[in-house]
Amino acid sequence: MVKQGRGGRIIGASSISGKIGTPGCAAYCASKFAIRGLTQSAALELGKYGITVNSYAPGLIMTPMVLEIADRSGKSTSDETEKEMQTYNIQVQNFLLPRVISSSTQYLQLIGNRPLKHDGQTEDIASVVSYLASKEAHFITGQCVRLLCIDNTRY
Repeated sequence: MVKQGRGGRIIGASSISGKIGTPGCAAYCASKFAIRGLTQSAALELGKYGITVNSYAPGLIMTPMVLEIADRSGKSTSDETEKEMQTYNIQVQNFLLPRVISSSTQYLQLIGNRPLKHDGQTEDIASVVSYLASKEAHFITGQCVRLLCIDNTRY
């Protein structure tokens, strides 16, 4: 992009786990926190070439993968782990991540508390990415856009 001299867009995929740590997911969280830092640094370095650098951080989005993880974790969660997860939930004001949810049924109950009354869908993520890639987003750089269907956090 720099050599071509026409500017461009770089868009990275982070996660809410890149904004709030998740028990048992240290490596994943670290990689998603790194996306945020890389986004900000690269935006500062590449802006002079007309290149914008942004990322997006989805929260709990209903996908088959999330529901599978939720169902699996409900079958293997020990009482001690469950207690740790409950404590964690209270600490972040009940912002629940897939690893914390014990079943797909619980996931469906949780999204009933969403403030916008809308389940986060993959299309919502695609719309934001499309906008960030568009000419209209030429003035947005260094941002990590949060996309959450459940957000009771203060971060």
